[in-house]
Amino acid sequence: QWAIFLRNQNRAPVASFSAAVSGTRVVLNGAGSSDPESKGLQYFWYDAAETGNKCDALPDEVPQTGCVGVGIVFNYLPPLPGNRELWLVVRDPAGLTDSADDVTLCVPGVGVTCS
Repeated sequence: QWAIFLRNQNRAPVASFSAAVSGTRVVLNGAGSSDPESKGLQYFWYDAAETGNKCDALPDEVPQTGCVGVGIVFNYLPPLPGNRELWLVVRDPAGLTDSADDVTLCVPGVGVTCS
């Protein structure tokens, strides 16, 4: 029995990010993401509470609703304070994607105190 390995086969990227609350903003950083072939990645940031799309035209391979920003680092100002469920989707040039596990952060604001 023979096995064939295609050396130039594209492999999916790996999404990873950090998130930190800074005042009423959330600083999202996807620099921990990587691509096995060292290709450039696109970064799409999502908030579970958002039902629209603030990211203009999105590639078909990424979720079409809930996008709040793009870029390796994104300073997100949520529309309301409180708990925000955020995650990252990365896409490589061939259209392969990966989604990082979501993180829930409390963003302080009027009537909301985070501990």
